[in-house]
Amino acid sequence: MKYKIKGQVLTIIKEKSDMYFKNESHLLYHVKNLLNKNGFDLIKKRMWKDGHLVSDTQQYLRERKPKKKKCMIVMDYHYSIRSSSELLNKNGQVEFAIFNNALI
Repeated sequence: MKYKIKGQVLTIIKEKSDMYFKNESHLLYHVKNLLNKNGFDLIKKRMWKDGHLVSDTQQYLRERKPKKKKCMIVMDYHYSIRSSSELLNKNGQVEFAIFNNALI
């Protein structure tokens, strides 16, 4: 799996040797590991546990230690209308939104 960051868009690109991703949680776990190997310090968390008014099942990546309740987050902004894992398995790439200085 490879990634590209351009502005506020994180593009995940699936390689031939990559596994089948069964759901979004499984995909985000591997994206988190990929980014953390490259200098980020992210955790995977359910958004509602940080006080966001979203579905109970929606997950995102955020910095482990926010500074003054602001941190970088990575999320699927099309969560309610698609499955990011199915899109990656089918098309070979998926995009996530990056928000810097987001309030948590």
